[in-house]
Amino acid sequence: MWYQCHIKVLNVEFEGRPADDSDIDGIKVLLRQLKTASNIAGRAFRHAAPHVGISLPLKIRNCSSTQSFKSSLKTFYFDSAFVYKRLTELFLMGSVDSYELAKLLISQNYVGSVLHQVLSQSDEEDEDDDGDMNEDSALPVFGLLTVINLTEKNSSDVVKNLKLFLQERCKESSSANVYEEFVSILNSKQEQIGFIINERILASSQLAVPNFESLWKDVEKANNKNMKYNFTKYIMLTRSSKMLSKKKNQTEEPLEFLNPEDQIFHEHSLLSFSYTLEGQHDTLIDMKSSEILNQQQEPLRTIIVFESSKIPAIMNEMKTL
Repeated sequence: MWYQCHIKVLNVEFEGRPADDSDIDGIKVLLRQLKTASNIAGRAFRHAAPHVGISLPLKIRNCSSTQSFKSSLKTFYFDSAFVYKRLTELFLMGSVDSYELAKLLISQNYVGSVLHQVLSQSDEEDEDDDGDMNEDSALPVFGLLTVINLTEKNSSDVVKNLKLFLQERCKESSSANVYEEFVSILNSKQEQIGFIINERILASSQLAVPNFESLWKDVEKANNKNMKYNFTKYIMLTRSSKMLSKKKNQTEEPLEFLNPEDQIFHEHSLLSFSYTLEGQHDTLIDMKSSEILNQQQEPLRTIIVFESSKIPAIMNEMKTL
C-alpha cells in the first residue's frame, strides 16, 4: 500500500535549512495518533498507518504518481507543522486545542493560503549543482491567512472551545457593555461570523494587500458555490504590544501591532479589546522589541471586530502602507 511505502518521507529535513526542534515537535504532534493507541497492537504500524493515510486530504491520496505523492505529503505536513506552531504561540493562554484547530484550517483547502518561500534563480542553480533539487523538495513556510466560519462550525468542539476562549478574554479585559455586544456577535445565529487568522513571520506590509485580496476572492468563490461564507462581520485575534512606561502617572502608551495592516482593521473596528499574556513571552514581539534600543514592549493580544462593509475602505488604506 502507498502509506506503507512512503510514510518514511516524514523523516526528511526542511529544504534549505536543518529542521529545528520546534519544526520536529510540530510534525510529531500532528502524528500523535501513531503513539496514543490504547494497546500495543494499536501502536503497530500495520494498524496505525491506515488511519494516518485515511486522514490525509483526498487530493494527496489521489496523487497519480509516487513522486507527486511524496512531494504533496511533505508539503502538507510541513504546512501543518507551521500552522500548529503559530497557533500554539498565538493562543498562549487558554483551552484552545492548537492541534485540532490546525487540522481544521488545513482541511479548508478552498479558502485561505499558506505562504512559502520562493527560491531565487541562484538558489535553484546551487541546489541543482548539489543534486538535491527535485519534486521532493518542500519550501519553507512563513505565513498563513485564512478564515473560519464560527456560525456554521459551531457544533465542532474546537470551535466551541475557541468561542469560549474569546468570550473569557473579553469578560476579563473589557467593560460590561463591550462584553455584552461581543457575546451577542460571537453567538449570533442570524449572521455569518468569520474568524480571521493572519499569522506570518515577516511583518512586511508588502505582503498584506495581495494576501487579503486573495482571501476575499476565496470567500467570494466559496459563496458562488453556495458555501456559507457570506460573512457580515469578522473577528480577528492580532498580536499587539505597548511600550512599557518608565515613569508613573504617564499617559497610556498607544497600541502597536506586529502586522502593520492590523492597525487599519483596528481603526475601522466595530469594537475591540486587548488582554495581557500574564508574564508569558511572544517571540516575534520580543524580536521587535530587541530592535528598538532601550525600549521594552509588553506583549498583548488585541481582538478586533469589524463589519464586512468596511472591507473596501480598509483595502484602500492598506494599499498606502
